[in-house]
Amino acid sequence: MQRIKSSASRWRTAFKNGGAIKLTDTRKYNTGRPIEKDLSIEEKYKKLEAKMKLLQAENELLKKLDMIERRVLKKK
Repeated sequence: MQRIKSSASRWRTAFKNGGAIKLTDTRKYNTGRPIEKDLSIEEKYKKLEAKMKLLQAENELLKKLDMIERRVLKKK
């Protein structure tokens, strides 16, 4: 009961000080990570370079896997 009373008191105080806007649930608007930070040109460049290297490495791996699969299929 004490928890309910203190919550009601908090809500009444918030409503007096700021109206219905102070009672809105902000959790649904502030969830998750921000989509993108403000990055400088250099940081964006480094990020894109790292992404490019990762994709190149992934492509090389896929090429090797394809070559291995072709060898296995030729032997059968």
